[in-house]
Amino acid sequence: MESQIKNLRVAFGPETTLSSFDWVGRDIANELTKDYQIGFFQDFDTVPNCDVILIIKFMPSLTFLLQAKKEKKTLIYIPVDFFTHRGLFVKYSSELLLFDCILLHCSKLAPFIDNRTKTQLIDHYLKYSVKVSPRPSHNKKLLWVGRIKYLPSLFTYLSTIKNKMNFILLSDIDNFKENREFLSNEFKNAGLQFNWEETKEFLIINDFKIGKWTPETQKTALNNCYGAFDIKGDTFAFNTKPPTKAQKFIASGIPFAINKDSYSYSYFKKLGFPICAIEDSEYWLSEKYHNLTQEFACNYKNDISLTTVINSYKIAIESDYKQNHFNQLKVFFIHFNKIISSGLFFLFRVKKFILNKFHNQQ
Repeated sequence: MESQIKNLRVAFGPETTLSSFDWVGRDIANELTKDYQIGFFQDFDTVPNCDVILIIKFMPSLTFLLQAKKEKKTLIYIPVDFFTHRGLFVKYSSELLLFDCILLHCSKLAPFIDNRTKTQLIDHYLKYSVKVSPRPSHNKKLLWVGRIKYLPSLFTYLSTIKNKMNFILLSDIDNFKENREFLSNEFKNAGLQFNWEETKEFLIINDFKIGKWTPETQKTALNNCYGAFDIKGDTFAFNTKPPTKAQKFIASGIPFAINKDSYSYSYFKKLGFPICAIEDSEYWLSEKYHNLTQEFACNYKNDISLTTVINSYKIAIESDYKQNHFNQLKVFFIHFNKIISSGLFFLFRVKKFILNKFHNQQ
């Protein structure tokens, strides 16, 4: 898609070293240099000199947003995984009203945003995948990839498996030390043992080896696994995670399984591809499901290619730039709304504290 607005100045930020900024920010920005004047900003101290501001993950101050609107900037917010619980929508309801558009990677977030603010669903582009190829015959290893904080959900699932199965488990094991106490408590709360050992190559928990995730180890695993899976816990943060893992595996032609109450399951169901439920291991590892996955992957890969996703960003940027308008009378309402939302958020935190205290006493 060719840009309809020439010399548009677009700024991405706040610039960080997080992988989410690389994927949703820097990679997209670099590709858009073909159409726009691209810049980056580091913080919310001053409003960048541009036409359109794309804010990745972190929520700016109300002062920053009001100043940006005063300067007639078009504001687009991409929260990624910022909203870890419902209360944050209350806390930042005033800020959300100031954005011209919010690009969501999960449609389950849309109902929590005031309908006066435009939302648009957008995919992560397919950054990690391998060529669709025949299933390896020399092993039947099943792949799981995830951050170390998700290990409790993984091991809760592993504890239910009755048949002997081989796994490839990859995580950010370099962060084990700082997460050890958290993991110990979570394993205990789940009724699981927490026996661990660190070697040069692996983190071993309850006799399961977990390797270090890198783009290289993941690529090797994708090329050598028999199937892949994920487990989403029953929390707001889990239930609103974008389907990036499922997309990665399915676009690579790898039979993928997940729990039915996950967003990934409903996302692919709407696309006409029912993901195998994690409980149905027989179908998950069958030739029938493998063949269906590979057939679907051939067309789906293009739907989330960098080119396709970039076109979605261009549509959002240019349509929101054209429609950008801000009434100064809205400023009073925004400040009034901030006072109300701050009070509601305080009550939300008090309620959560009381419920947690009650739960711990049981």
